[in-house]
Amino acid sequence: MHALTVSQELMDFAQIRANEGGRAGGGPHTRPNGDRVGNELATSWVTAQDAFNAWMRSPAHMNAMLGLNGWEQNTRFGVGVGPRGISMIFDRIVIEPA
Repeated sequence: MHALTVSQELMDFAQIRANEGGRAGGGPHTRPNGDRVGNELATSWVTAQDAFNAWMRSPAHMNAMLGLNGWEQNTRFGVGVGPRGISMIFDRIVIEPA
């Protein structure tokens, strides 16, 4: 796996997503306003380790975290931890408006 660098932009947005969690009907990839977001968001786990373990059991999430199967181009990441969840974003913020 190649090295990733911390991105303040991605850290800031990951923190927003961690604070949003799954509230207002949003899920792991949906913001409260209905926009779809490309991020890893765990809202039902108690610890960061639990969230990490769950992501590693999911092939799509594991590939994103390990830079496999199309994720090899990722060079940056951001992490946020809030009362509503844990969020990780790789390389770029991807939002599809509702």
